[in-house]
Amino acid sequence: MCGQYDWRIDGPALGPFLNEWSEPEDRLTTIDDLQACVTLDGPQLARQHVTYVVGLDIGLKKDRTVASVAHLHREDDAATVVLDRQETWAGTPSNPVLLGDVEAWMVEASRSYNRASVVLDPWQAVHLAQRLRSQRIKVKEFTFSASSVGRLALTLFRLLRDHQLALYDYPELLDELAQVRLVETSPGSYRIDHDSGQHDDRVISLALAAQHLLATASRPRKDSTKMAEAFAQMSAELWKPSIGAIDY
Repeated sequence: MCGQYDWRIDGPALGPFLNEWSEPEDRLTTIDDLQACVTLDGPQLARQHVTYVVGLDIGLKKDRTVASVAHLHREDDAATVVLDRQETWAGTPSNPVLLGDVEAWMVEASRSYNRASVVLDPWQAVHLAQRLRSQRIKVKEFTFSASSVGRLALTLFRLLRDHQLALYDYPELLDELAQVRLVETSPGSYRIDHDSGQHDDRVISLALAAQHLLATASRPRKDSTKMAEAFAQMSAELWKPSIGAIDY
C-alpha cells in the first residue's frame, strides 16, 4: 500500500494485546486490521516536498494533550495516511499540562515538518492558536459537533478497515486504538468513545490529522478553480461572434 516506503517490520506488533483483548462488536477496529497497519519502522523524519499536518487534542488535567504529525502518501488510486510522529503530555489536577511546553514543541514540529499546519478545536485552545498564528504557523480550526465527531470516527474506522493507515509500533497508541469503541449515537451518527478509566486522546489527535488530510486532498484547489473559470471565460469571448460578422 505504501509503495516506495519499505516499512514492513518483522515480528508481531501488539504482542501485549493478542492474548488479552477480545473484539466486541462495537470496537473501532480488529487486531488483524490494526496489525496490518503497523508498517513503519519508527517515527519518521520530514521529507522534502511533502505536506504535513499536526492534529492537536488538548487535555490539561484528567485527559492528555496529544500532537500527531502526519502526511498523505499517494500510490496509484490509493491514499494512505502516514503517522510520522506523536507526542503526549500528561497532567494532573495539581500539576496540569503547561501549554507553553506544548507551544514550543508545536513551533519546532511545524518548522521541522515543512511548515506544517496545525488542526485543533478552537474552544480548547483559543490563546494557543493565537500564539501559533503570531509565529506564522497556519492554524486550522476544527469545531467539535455531532456531525464533525462523526466524520472523525468514520474516517478512522475506514482507514483502519481498508489498511490505509501507516503506523509505527507505539504501544500506547495501539492500545488506545484497540480499546476505543465506535458508538452509534443515533441512526447514521457515530462517535469514538472509550471505556471507564480509559482514554482516547491519542486516537482523537490522529483522527484530527487524518480527517484534515483527506478532506483537503478531495477539495479542489482555489487557484486551479479560478484558472479554469478564467480559461472558460476567455474561450467564450474568443469564439463569440463579433457585431457585423459575415454570416457564411
